[in-house]
Amino acid sequence: MKVSVVIPVYNAGQFIERAVKSALAERQTAEVIVIEDGSTDESLVVCKRLADSNERVRLFTHGNGENKGAAASRNLGMKQATQEFIAFLDADDFFLPGRFDCAEEVFARFRDCDGVYGAVGIEFLNDDSKAQWLASPMQNVKVTTMTREILPRDLFPALLNGRYGRIHIDGLIFRKRLLERSGLMNEKLVSMHEDTDFILRLAIAGRLYPGQLSFPVAVRWVHGGNRISAKRTVREQYNTRLKMHMETYRWCKRNGYKQEKLLFIQRMAADCLYSTYQIGKIECATQIKIRRMVSWGLNNPEILLEKAYWKELIGLVIRSFKNNKDQ
Repeated sequence: MKVSVVIPVYNAGQFIERAVKSALAERQTAEVIVIEDGSTDESLVVCKRLADSNERVRLFTHGNGENKGAAASRNLGMKQATQEFIAFLDADDFFLPGRFDCAEEVFARFRDCDGVYGAVGIEFLNDDSKAQWLASPMQNVKVTTMTREILPRDLFPALLNGRYGRIHIDGLIFRKRLLERSGLMNEKLVSMHEDTDFILRLAIAGRLYPGQLSFPVAVRWVHGGNRISAKRTVREQYNTRLKMHMETYRWCKRNGYKQEKLLFIQRMAADCLYSTYQIGKIECATQIKIRRMVSWGLNNPEILLEKAYWKELIGLVIRSFKNNKDQ
């Protein structure tokens, strides 16, 4: 098995050398594709040095040295990949020894396998970064993994409801040909969740099998610059998640995945009904939920054409009427 490892780099000059070396250490790594994304630190200098010192390291940048974000950078890397298999590594993270060994066995065992996912652990740069993590929505995450082995046909619903954990992009490897069905990453999602949207589409379009889930194949390095542990209000979390789900819903709609589209509508409705932030101080809980549902539809008019949306909204209004009548 020969792998193209794609590493997007933005202001990771102090980390990128470790990431690249951890990828090169794996016998399956045929090339490491580094995309320097218009950093303002010394990242480009370090990347050039790494590319000059090892022929397996290929360096790319966006036109005019622009900063285009992680999705656009990973897309550029996937387009440049020359191998049958593609894996990702964030520039501030690193692979553990034997990163691809279990995945290689899974691909050999299941001929219909399009991709394999494994667990990803965390380490902290210092006490401050640990404190920031513990104060973030990720505070309870010690290892990013699926907590049980799930058949490929059941993986998408499991990822959507989150009941059995999630997949981290560093723990994923897939056949490049799967991109013909899933598409590249969504560059509209420039700030958050572009990897989640991509993984959901891979799970819908292909057959992803579990690999090493009980201990990590890679490590997420937590420091002060991590986006995922940055402080965000509950409302901000809700809005970014809704935006991501709307983008994946639209992809399902364009590609004829009717059942998956319905599941996204139900998930977005659930977010409207159960997110904890409040819009007004004197409104009752049901009024807040109705207002949220209406706002969702008005801001995304295509949802108004979905029967499932109206079913959720009408059911909520009926429950509100009954509650008011009882009172």
